[in-house]
Amino acid sequence: MSNIQVPDAWSTVIGDATVVEVEATTVLDALVLLTNRFPVLRVRVFSKPGVVASWLNVAVDGAILSRQDIPHTPLTANQTVLVVPAIAGG
Repeated sequence: MSNIQVPDAWSTVIGDATVVEVEATTVLDALVLLTNRFPVLRVRVFSKPGVVASWLNVAVDGAILSRQDIPHTPLTANQTVLVVPAIAGG
């Protein structure tokens, strides 16, 4: 099993959890499983089916992934996927 760590602000809509366990072989699969389990997160994670939203940063074990790498990045047991909304402002 791998873990997905979500922002604290999202925990209120998924039952106060900030870490969700998933069994997935890629980062994209893990995000799909997360949103299948918590459909309310779908609009926060994906801009359209299978496309991670541009306002979201994704990292595996601390290494930030590029958008093009997210669908193909393998995920092994005990790895942690970190989901971080992008911060904008000026």
